[in-house]
Amino acid sequence: MNKQIVQAIISDLRELHGLPEEVQTKILRLHSILASYSDEQFESASDGVVTRPAAEQMVTPDDPGRAVYDLYAELDQYAEQNRSDGIDSQVVSLLQRLRGLLDAYERDFP
Repeated sequence: MNKQIVQAIISDLRELHGLPEEVQTKILRLHSILASYSDEQFESASDGVVTRPAAEQMVTPDDPGRAVYDLYAELDQYAEQNRSDGIDSQVVSLLQRLRGLLDAYERDFP
């Protein structure tokens, strides 16, 4: 994943009002994680490349790819629960942008 794209999405989300605390917590967590990675480190840590057998993979609580997915899942749940209430179209747009980052393999490989 490209760090600048994720940062832009985070920045846009932070400008929205009325997001639930759960979503805001995920935004702040991801923002904090982003600050600890250079562009190259972030891309390498979130590219999904497997270099070891599953039993040897180290899972860290600050895994950037996982943090992006966690934010996506929380935002998706919020959007799903509030779709009938006419949520801000910006929320849906940002959700789709996050989905595009996370579902790259489904998009690229039919």
